[in-house]
Amino acid sequence: MTFEWNEEFDLLILQNRKLECLALMAEVYASTLATRLAMLTARYDYLRQHRPDEFVCAHEEYWQDFMSA
Repeated sequence: MTFEWNEEFDLLILQNRKLECLALMAEVYASTLATRLAMLTARYDYLRQHRPDEFVCAHEEYWQDFMSA
């Protein structure tokens, strides 16, 4: 599967709107939640490296409570 990132996905990641990003990814690309989460995490890492000043929160806050059961 070829996945192309665009500014809409990136803005959701930068704004800490992970669930909305995952939902949009599900609408656009047929993939499992695990695959989408892995792609989101990789893109997050890329954006933290290349656009760190555009995030609305610090790295320590970004994933807090996101994956808790």
